[in-house]
Amino acid sequence: MKQLLTFALSLWMALTVAANPLVLLSGGVTGGGGGGSYTYITQQDFEGTGYDNSETWVENGSFANEDYGTALEGSESLQVNPTAAQSYTQKDFTASDSVTICFMLRINSITSFTDFAQVYTGAGSSICNLRVDGGSHFRLTHSGSTNTTGASTYSTGTLYYVWYEYSKGTGADAVHRFYFSTTTTKPGSPEITVANGTSTAQAGRIRFGHSSSTTADIVIDHVRVIPGAPGTVTTWPL
Repeated sequence: MKQLLTFALSLWMALTVAANPLVLLSGGVTGGGGGGSYTYITQQDFEGTGYDNSETWVENGSFANEDYGTALEGSESLQVNPTAAQSYTQKDFTASDSVTICFMLRINSITSFTDFAQVYTGAGSSICNLRVDGGSHFRLTHSGSTNTTGASTYSTGTLYYVWYEYSKGTGADAVHRFYFSTTTTKPGSPEITVANGTSTAQAGRIRFGHSSSTTADIVIDHVRVIPGAPGTVTTWPL
């Protein structure tokens, strides 16, 4: 009888994992299935009231809406819609030498040269800003005030999948890579590549929005922060 119960329990667990490939592990959540298998140190889908997965996000300003109903995925997304005012939401994560940050992005409107996402150290020192330029290109600001701009253009109202990779350096070899696509297939080559950044710090905070007065309407969803060297994440993470 005991053997029969043990077999039945094992069968139930196997069927449960097969139906839901997200399993909790120490140090994060691992996503399996067709999206690959990665350990997340941040996993936010903005479902339900407030922020999900028991994560703590800190808002500044009154124009960050984590319960936005015109969702990119599921039933809710994050909308940051500042009206000539600073507004953002941010989350600290385990400080890491190298990370990949993935998220879904739709830009409804944005002022030229406005940043929409930023990566910081846990203490709040800037590592990079992801922004737009004046010609509908994405731009990465790093190493203080160095700008590197992509060649491809984006369109307002279009859903994009974003992969940003960072690896700290020793003073002149920090790596930043920015990819974007209209599908969940990661492009073979980055839109923006930096191999000579000056940052020597660990990444420890992600922020969405803008920290000075501007006008923009951006929607974010499916935020994943994954530790590991650039190139670790080869697919769209679940």
